[in-house]
Amino acid sequence: MREPVFPLDTLEPLSDDTLSNTSPPGNELAIASFPGLSIVAAREFGIDRPSTLPPSLVQFGVGRSTCLHAMHSVVDWFAYAIWKDGVLHRLLSVSPDVHPLELGEAALLELFGFQLEGTTSHFEPEDIPLMRFKRSRSWRKKWFS
Repeated sequence: MREPVFPLDTLEPLSDDTLSNTSPPGNELAIASFPGLSIVAAREFGIDRPSTLPPSLVQFGVGRSTCLHAMHSVVDWFAYAIWKDGVLHRLLSVSPDVHPLELGEAALLELFGFQLEGTTSHFEPEDIPLMRFKRSRSWRKKWFS
């Protein structure tokens, strides 16, 4: 059995959300589990250097592929990384010099089959439910204390 991703947090259920909203506030998680796929959205995954993801989170993906996708429209930035069996295989983090949001949307479509902006999705992200939880500790306290 795998260790929990956030073992020190107590989780309080909140109302559900959808895949179209995967940027929860710092004290919340959005998750889903489907056959062959798990989704975990948390504020601390929106990092410009995915290689600095805490080893405990990378180790959670051992035995499968793990993909981190993060974009931020205010600062015009996009990053993604792919680990296979806990080993980093792909990494990219780009700033405004290369139209990162367009690249981020293209990566969403290629890797996951949908876009947040655009009409070429294979499904509507609003149709995919995510459970939301309030965490007992802020992500800043967990990673930066």
